[in-house]
Amino acid sequence: MKLSELRFAIVEDRHDAIENLLVVIKGAGMSLGHCVGKWTDFDGARAGLDAKCRDIDLLFLDLNIPLNANDSKPTKDHGRTILDLILNDLNRRGPHKMSVVIVSGEVNENYERNLWLGNYKAIVVGLAMKGQLTTALPEILNRYSEDPYTGEIRADWSAAEPYYQTLTDEEETAESRSLACLTLSCLLMRNIAQYEQKLPDQTGLSGKQLSDLIREYLARNFNPIKAGGPSFCNLKFLKGSAGDWVLRGYLIEHLYAINNFRNGIIHISDTGPFHDGAGHYGTWGDGKVPVERLENADRLCRILVMIVQDVLDWYLPWHRKVYAPWIKTLSASAGATK
Repeated sequence: MKLSELRFAIVEDRHDAIENLLVVIKGAGMSLGHCVGKWTDFDGARAGLDAKCRDIDLLFLDLNIPLNANDSKPTKDHGRTILDLILNDLNRRGPHKMSVVIVSGEVNENYERNLWLGNYKAIVVGLAMKGQLTTALPEILNRYSEDPYTGEIRADWSAAEPYYQTLTDEEETAESRSLACLTLSCLLMRNIAQYEQKLPDQTGLSGKQLSDLIREYLARNFNPIKAGGPSFCNLKFLKGSAGDWVLRGYLIEHLYAINNFRNGIIHISDTGPFHDGAGHYGTWGDGKVPVERLENADRLCRILVMIVQDVLDWYLPWHRKVYAPWIKTLSASAGATK
């Protein structure tokens, strides 16, 4: 969604801070006419968010707010409660999901940043210090609006959103990002397996690894090219209708690559490939900078992001049009038999 189309609300107890925030928001490209509400205390915010949650795309939240107009002691506990309300209640009421940008003047960089961006990763898309609003907030907003996959996942497949956010967060380690990528891929493959096998739940699938899920997918959908041999993603050996074939072409190779890259990242200290296990980087190397960049795997994680986005381009429409309606029918049938 374009910045100019985002509907937003503000929770901030100081009126001058609200005005400063609006100036930065407008300068970043948002329309002030799309402001849904401004609340200066917890009670007002809770009531306003409860009533207008379906109309708010993005909430700018100051954590340190008073309980009500008569409260002279603001506390971050009230901001935390609002985050809990959005995460555990408002965003579970329907397909529309609200995101949050924390705007604070009192955040401990070493502890609280990890707390808010970690525990509330599913809804918090950024944290901007009030003293750095003019630079930090436009960057957060541009990143949020430029990625169309975040909005689609939030609306259609909310279970995958925390993992997609971790994968695309360049401040996370390669180990965390590759694990999130692997987990998202497993969620995707288990959904496909559940649907294709018409299973009432995923109990029998939850412990399976990505490599097993890929192999079983191929076995369900393709005949072996040679008798007794493995199955491959080849239309000549497709078992059923092409219309039922969910993952197509090189998307299967993408999933294999995700599995292999993940293994390479977590075993990098054992396998190299850049050192000999004793801190030596090869007789032809002139410096450690390129090697350290490779070992940090930053560019490899960017490759993983593009691979996942390729897979999502094909999977998300299927999830929205086929899997989600089927699960809804399945749940309704189960409820009717109780």
